[in-house]
Amino acid sequence: MLIKNDEDFQAWVAQVRASGIPLNEDTYNRLATRTTREEAHKELATAQMPAQAIYFTLPDASLFQDIVMRYHSGKPLSIEEQPGTEKFGRDKEVEGAQP
Repeated sequence: MLIKNDEDFQAWVAQVRASGIPLNEDTYNRLATRTTREEAHKELATAQMPAQAIYFTLPDASLFQDIVMRYHSGKPLSIEEQPGTEKFGRDKEVEGAQP
């Protein structure tokens, strides 16, 4: 969708809100699993989403704050606590996945 004006933008926002999947703890953990973009799209996206995007809604705004604060607590996270590790479901190396 090409956004040319505020009306186009508002229409896109309405489309995302209608077709986005809820970003909750379960969805975040699935998204944090080390995969390729194509695998993540196949698992999470809906038919209404473009091939290169996944739309999310945020029913619990505190989830975003909780994720951000994990990295701003003043304490470094161990490698085991990072997305893409076994704690987040990575049980094998995925060819083409971003490290």
